[in-house]
Amino acid sequence: MTASDRSDSTLPERRAFLRVGFDCPVRWNTGGADRPGWARDASEAGAGFTTHAISAPEIGQTIQLIFELDPQLQWIADESAIVQRCEKQGDGLCNVGVRLSDPGLF
Repeated sequence: MTASDRSDSTLPERRAFLRVGFDCPVRWNTGGADRPGWARDASEAGAGFTTHAISAPEIGQTIQLIFELDPQLQWIADESAIVQRCEKQGDGLCNVGVRLSDPGLF
């Protein structure tokens, strides 16, 4: 059996905490201007979001991550999340994965 023959459900989970879909605007910054993005998923230890590739953070960089739950409600998910993954897409966007500095915030 090859990897392509297996369904996703048979692959081992590598994350310590289950990620769930999370769909809302986000803002992130590195001590400067806020940059826009869109949340994809979140867990007790991390989060994923999409942002413009031209302003994407670098792996290892510490960022502040803010979820905009509605126009009057924002939630600072982490003041010092660490970028673990940053993958450019062909459409000018970048998928970013961060590790939260204090697991268990969710």
